[in-house]
Amino acid sequence: MKLKIIKKYFTLLEIVISIAILSLCFSLIGMKTQKAIYKHRYENNIKQFNHYTQFCKKMALSNQADVYLNLKEQNENIEIEMGTSETEGFFKNMKKTKDILKDINFLVNEEMINSLEIVFTSNGCVIPKIKIELRDKNRKFKPYKILKI
Repeated sequence: MKLKIIKKYFTLLEIVISIAILSLCFSLIGMKTQKAIYKHRYENNIKQFNHYTQFCKKMALSNQADVYLNLKEQNENIEIEMGTSETEGFFKNMKKTKDILKDINFLVNEEMINSLEIVFTSNGCVIPKIKIELRDKNRKFKPYKILKI
């Protein structure tokens, strides 16, 4: 006697339901991943800003020259320029060092300011003495990061 093997294929309805369930799961994972990436960028911008301020302090002390750090806020981004004078950078034949920190803005002493110039002097002083509050553009993360310079 010969046994019949019955092959059962998936129906179209079963396939559509399984794809819908999988896409729902992946979208939930994607939302959590997107929030984690946004938070990582925000924290990375704060670390980068701290790095620039420490770099300017060290350059001013080691080279016995005043170092300027200019901050400009444009479209929820911070544009940073560093140099030893208005036109020159840290080295010969190099203009000022520039960088943009995206999706972040700043308050100075709890006031909105579009531009700010910080001078790191050769004797270790910082002019002006301020408190900078860094915020993400969507204001999702509280408390905001406060840096005293």
